[in-house]
Amino acid sequence: MAICQVLVSSPIDKLYDYRIPDALDIEVGDYVSVPLGNRTVQGIVWKLGGDSYIPAAKIKEIFHKYNTPRSSDLQRDFIDWVANYNCEPRGAVLKMAISVPDALEPIIPVTGYILKPNT
Repeated sequence: MAICQVLVSSPIDKLYDYRIPDALDIEVGDYVSVPLGNRTVQGIVWKLGGDSYIPAAKIKEIFHKYNTPRSSDLQRDFIDWVANYNCEPRGAVLKMAISVPDALEPIIPVTGYILKPNT
């Protein structure tokens, strides 16, 4: 059972363990959708592997991996720095960084028309 630690976009300063489904190829920096309580939130895979003291039966599974470029080491370090500098939870800073969840969804093409002038 593969496990990763995810920083969720909620005002929380801890990483949560999630099980990686066999169908997903998860790497550090991937944007994912995960269960948190009774809702679904976005997050970033912060580390591969998990805490050994959590029972396997309690670990929930990642719902979805977004088809977007991974978060870079620089971006994750910046989230850590902003959180430490402002004495805020890292999850709150991440919520500001990805405040529009639809931005992680694929771009929907729009058809446009140009009127030809009468000549």
